Amino acid sequence: MNRYLLLAPLFAFAVAPVFAEPSGGCPPPLSRLIKAADADQNGEVTLEEFLTKFPNASEDRFNVLDKNDDGVLSKEDIPWHERARILKRLTEADTNGDGSVTLEEFQAEFPNADEAAFHRLDKNDDGEINKDDCVKIEEPTA
Repeated sequence: MNRYLLLAPLFAFAVAPVFAEPSGGCPPPLSRLIKAADADQNGEVTLEEFLTKFPNASEDRFNVLDKNDDGVLSKEDIPWHERARILKRLTEADTNGDGSVTLEEFQAEFPNADEAAFHRLDKNDDGEINKDDCVKIEEPTA
């Protein structure tokens, strides 16, 4: 199977706008969103709870976050293993260790991804993927 097809859902999750945090402008992890919106504290967020907590959001946004299409947001919708793998590869792509990944570095690490995938991650369009885009890239470990 094409590697890009396997990575496409993760890119969508990693870069899709959720809700801005007041402190830094980065979207909160889905686990915090669930905790914040779970009015009845049952570990699941219904569409009603979601729209009550985030009135400017849409049902379409809820459906994007509901990865397993079960009608609720829960820990089963959090693809941590996939996200961790992409962040690790972005760290590896940072060949000069400056905490940013350029288009060239991205294409070398993700040869099957198109340029549009890079631009979806580069939210501020400065030509680099880094913490300013809410992507924490750590120094590669030897």
